[in-house]
Amino acid sequence: MGRAKPLAAGRRRTHPQASTRAAARASANLQGVIESRRDAARSAPAGDPPAPSFPDLELRIGKRLRELRTAKGLSLVDLARAAEVSVGNLSEIERGLAIPSIRTFCLLSTALGIGPGWLLEQSGPVAPNGDPYVVRATARQSIVFSKPGVVKRLASPPGPGNLQMLLVEIDPGRGSGEQGYSHAGEECGIVFEGILDLWIDGEKRTLGTGDSFRFPSTKTHRFHNPGNVLTRVVWVTSPPLY
Repeated sequence: MGRAKPLAAGRRRTHPQASTRAAARASANLQGVIESRRDAARSAPAGDPPAPSFPDLELRIGKRLRELRTAKGLSLVDLARAAEVSVGNLSEIERGLAIPSIRTFCLLSTALGIGPGWLLEQSGPVAPNGDPYVVRATARQSIVFSKPGVVKRLASPPGPGNLQMLLVEIDPGRGSGEQGYSHAGEECGIVFEGILDLWIDGEKRTLGTGDSFRFPSTKTHRFHNPGNVLTRVVWVTSPPLY
């Protein structure tokens, strides 16, 4: 499910203007998140308890970033090149010796295919009234995916663990692209609406509603919706990719 190899294809030179526009969009989104949280804090009743502190935030962010990078099969050099940051700076961030600027957050998020606030959200404590074991249908977080017509939503709670469950929605005629990809781990899933074409090591399989699958993520794979209605898949990866 992860975009490991295509991301590693960050080895290809990225047009500076395209990277700048992507970073600008992500920066605007992240700034919007920051402003909305700031406004909420200002309007909170005076009697509310103080916001939770974030001890060792640099270490938390660095650990989450390193886990995500290695799960996608990317080296420090791969990610640094794709995000257009220095290897030294990236290494310091992963070791908790530095905290990235908003711009660097956005560049790394774009290169990893995640939302600009993802690393911050996943590095903090559980919300005061949050449930570490349940995700409500109305509270699923969407993951930025580089291919149009494909939406991934987190169906498993955030936090440490060996599994991650996604709800993947694929528009008719859309998919992960013509180029297959691979990464460390294992994945499985079930199609609960629509039709799914799934290629594993170049061999195509067509799955209908109720069909399920499992395969090593090290095998080159890709997917596509050949039908004329939305395809929805519950997709599980181990280790987590996002």
